[in-house]
Amino acid sequence: MTWPVASVAHHLASPTGSGAGSTLVRLRFGIVARADELVADERLLAAYALLFDSRDDVTLSILDGMQDGELVAELAAAAERAGLSDDASADLVALAGKTAEGERLVALGADAVYSRAGLGEAFTNLPAFDDRTAAELRALAADAGAVGELSSSVSRLAEAVPLLPLYEEEPGFIRSSLCSHAYMTTESYAAWTARFKQQPSMHRKQWEWVIICDALQERGLLAPGKRGIGFGVGLEPLPALFASDGCEIVATDLALDNAASQGWIAGDQHAASLDQMNSLGLCPPDEFQERVSFRFADMNDIAPDLRGFDFTWSSCCFEHLGSIEHGLTFVERSLDCLRPGGIAIHTTEFNLSSNDDTVDQGGTVIFRRQDIDRLAQRLTAQGHKICLDYTEGTTVYDRFVDLPPYQQDPHIRLLLSGYVSTSICLIVRKAG
Repeated sequence: MTWPVASVAHHLASPTGSGAGSTLVRLRFGIVARADELVADERLLAAYALLFDSRDDVTLSILDGMQDGELVAELAAAAERAGLSDDASADLVALAGKTAEGERLVALGADAVYSRAGLGEAFTNLPAFDDRTAAELRALAADAGAVGELSSSVSRLAEAVPLLPLYEEEPGFIRSSLCSHAYMTTESYAAWTARFKQQPSMHRKQWEWVIICDALQERGLLAPGKRGIGFGVGLEPLPALFASDGCEIVATDLALDNAASQGWIAGDQHAASLDQMNSLGLCPPDEFQERVSFRFADMNDIAPDLRGFDFTWSSCCFEHLGSIEHGLTFVERSLDCLRPGGIAIHTTEFNLSSNDDTVDQGGTVIFRRQDIDRLAQRLTAQGHKICLDYTEGTTVYDRFVDLPPYQQDPHIRLLLSGYVSTSICLIVRKAG
């Protein structure tokens, strides 16, 4: 998984020779970082060097940019200045799938690794990354009885490196992620599309609806008495579906005059009344009337009386708010609508072509990874929780880029304003 700068603690369990079922648990630290960030701020490398000085089973996995020769040269020079290459056995090794260990690291998102040990030793039985926050790292360093002997440099590392807390509510829960074909082939996906009265398709809009439903259900939020608010609902089936599960729903959309001027009405993507949202008959009409209300709402200026909900959602809406910053602000402000611990799920456009150039103003903007990372930092600074997974799909359908005029299937990636784009789903738990 390609993450921003973060430290991760690995608990490595491997069979021993002392009998069936016996395991030997060791602590291994793996550090995940982005090459451009390491070059831009050598304090990160210096902080990592503190840990490397005292342990020889630490690895530094480097993401993004290791195919850029100039950046690699800059990184190597920075590593030498930081003292990371003092040891004769140390090296920056581009993996690119050259070894079995390298293939596994590439699958996790890394494309280079620094290790004082040899690659084979460094990555023997390396498990998936188990993420830890800075606070958890400090606790590990302080509690020697729980994890064995740890150098005090772990504490210094945790203090020195600006960590982005990564959070997973429950093992196996859906996290913030990119649209992929693999998810579209699951039994869960087919079950949800059947409830929409649709056949499964390789269309990212359908994926957005399914992942919103799936994430809410596994968190126990699609149940009688739960309250939800949807933004920019248009004619999507979600308000009726949620009502059929017993939820009380406030469905909102843009006021008629604004919707008309932006072309949503002409494009049959705008809801003007309650009845339109149950046109597929997903909810018995009497239950729908009882549980669903409709009102106009400006996503750039959310009304202060919309409060106390268990969940909120939007499907490919906040990229239409005029700018990158307006979209990010909407996600933040949508959390005001929730009770403490409530869940916000929003999907939007994600730029696969560039983390620099994009469309940042206008009717449809395209969010880069740097924008989503910035949003995550703002949210976590306020105590909210988000776990980002930027893993891209790898099937032939994932690699297919739909060109205008767009077809319906496959439509996972598309060329949008000159950029290859897909959908990203953001799942945030409000603080409290």
